[in-house]
Amino acid sequence: QYFLSCMALRWHQAATVRCCNALWHVGRQRSSLRARHSLCLSRTVGSPGGSAVADAKELLKGMCRPSMHLPAAAQLVERCGGLLVEGETQADLGVAEMPGAIRSVGEALALEGEELKALQEKLRQMADSDTTGTWSVISEQRLEDGNMLRARLVAYGLWRQQLGDGLRCLYGDLTAQLHIGGASASGGPPPDHCVTEGSRCFSVLPWKRPDDRHMGDDMCVWQDDNWVEIPFGWKPYEACKDFDYVVLPKVIAAHSWGTDLVLVRRGNKWPGWKTGILGTGSGAGKRSTSHVGWFEVEPSGRRCVFRGEDTERTPSKKLVPMWRSWSGRVLLEKVSEEEQLGSFRSYVRAAALER
Repeated sequence: QYFLSCMALRWHQAATVRCCNALWHVGRQRSSLRARHSLCLSRTVGSPGGSAVADAKELLKGMCRPSMHLPAAAQLVERCGGLLVEGETQADLGVAEMPGAIRSVGEALALEGEELKALQEKLRQMADSDTTGTWSVISEQRLEDGNMLRARLVAYGLWRQQLGDGLRCLYGDLTAQLHIGGASASGGPPPDHCVTEGSRCFSVLPWKRPDDRHMGDDMCVWQDDNWVEIPFGWKPYEACKDFDYVVLPKVIAAHSWGTDLVLVRRGNKWPGWKTGILGTGSGAGKRSTSHVGWFEVEPSGRRCVFRGEDTERTPSKKLVPMWRSWSGRVLLEKVSEEEQLGSFRSYVRAAALER
């Protein structure tokens, strides 16, 4: 009997996820960013009973679909330059009988106007039906001077315990707050070490001014590897569709950067391009190498390394290693605000499962 009861409970929880509806909602006021998504219909099935609060948690798990675990999501927000505001992440869960509790549910979830009417319409459609639909919405609200973003994630579902029973509403919400650019406020390059093209900002690592015409060797450590921290809010530039027409001529070739070689990411390769340190007639903007084996970025994206050993001249470990006395620099790009907000949305989804 215990085994059958466990199996029935697991089957009931899985059925609940399939038949529930969900709504994402962030902030009580109208937001500047809003997206609505309609999902498919599913058929309700009978079930032997279970915990309503547990069903609400399963609903959140089924509808949030986080792309990563919470620790990794929080680290991604920081790497993108955002700062999670401590003490601002809060969550709550509840259950109500419908349609009698529709107003109280609407107040608890801060549903407004059309959103509350939509819930009433779904209740009417389900009155004599054994099918349910799923709906969702994402919105965000800017606070204060525009550098604070408050997110409120709401999930609600309408379901029946058994066919012929009354409707229940499972609902929950989670709020979180982001300081946009808070983690990248310090540790990045000085303003005069950057080049701006349109809305994008570039620099090199190790830091050098764009007009520095002294051929530096600070990229290398004598007879050792040189590990360098990549600051929050910055990432190695990856060649994109604008590379040949914007980044290469205006960012790399038009400046000296204290080196004659700047690396960019292209898939899993690190090709190098000539800067303008030796003048326009020296081949500035030309590709110097299709890939270098002495540079890499660790998987976390937090550090990169300029290898000291010249493996091309000492291909065998039995030979005395040859050490490099020169190295290029790597081109960095500031993480866009949209990418930073995307990482925050992933965090909100992941946090909903841990609260």
